[in-house]
Amino acid sequence: MKELSLHILDIAMNSVKAGASLIEINLEETGGVLTLRIADNGRGMEPDFLARVTDPFTTTRTTRKVGMGIPLLKLAAEQVGGVFSINSAPGAGTTVTASFQTGHLDTPPLGDIAATVVTLIQGSPEIDFVYFHSVSDTRDDCHRPLRAFRLDTRELRQTLDGVPLNTPDVLLWIQESIQEYGFKRAYKNLNFTLKGAFRMKSIEELKKIREETLKSINLRKEDNEHAVRVGARPVLAACLEEVQKRNLSDVSVTQTGCIGVCRLEPIVEVFTPGQEKVTYIKMTPEKARRVVAEHVVNKQIVTEYTIGAAE
Repeated sequence: MKELSLHILDIAMNSVKAGASLIEINLEETGGVLTLRIADNGRGMEPDFLARVTDPFTTTRTTRKVGMGIPLLKLAAEQVGGVFSINSAPGAGTTVTASFQTGHLDTPPLGDIAATVVTLIQGSPEIDFVYFHSVSDTRDDCHRPLRAFRLDTRELRQTLDGVPLNTPDVLLWIQESIQEYGFKRAYKNLNFTLKGAFRMKSIEELKKIREETLKSINLRKEDNEHAVRVGARPVLAACLEEVQKRNLSDVSVTQTGCIGVCRLEPIVEVFTPGQEKVTYIKMTPEKARRVVAEHVVNKQIVTEYTIGAAE
């Protein structure tokens, strides 16, 4: 693995598989040393397995007999003058710690840590993650933080109040928040200021995402309730079944919301490339099957079902 972010993803996925409900990822840079710590509250390891876990031929995987994640991280740290340790006990979780000399030529770059954190949250939204990254100033031996970033999904859940963490806009907010911190950190020593260039993502933006998501959910709920009232669900099911039965791989069936003409619903619209849209009204499952057979397959419009015939 050429990037630390990939090591982090691999170790954190072990924590997910170990049944952890909380995974903490800490990166601390101070005095030319980057220290990585990943801690979880998962099931932990038995002493005999812990004693062998840095051996690449020790693994819990069933797909292969070699477990490379922990041994590779240990090797990456030790070959640049760093240290590696792992502590674990049954029922007490696991903590993996690795340090790297940042000035060493072979120290791997951090890589896309934002993508790693987002991947973990997207894949396991039921688990809580804490990501912390700090850079300290050691010039006067006081180790004052120059930059620090912390993301805690437990706090995000409180703000989102029911909106899932793996909602696309929420994931984008998380990714951009981490990326903006990384950009700011990279330019911390520049002797000029770019006003507004390093504006961090705010909780107010997250609240707005929550509001917009809830609006969208409510609209979909209303559309679903409306579809039930006008009998659209059986018509949709009939279209899908007929297309599948006939193996019409070049035909797609999609559902839309109310278009404001309830007296004519359920409505089925057929779009054919290069031709005008055909609108069928007051549909039933039987009518829908006939439209698929005659119009979609045989290219013959079922005129008596169209909106033109009704008018």
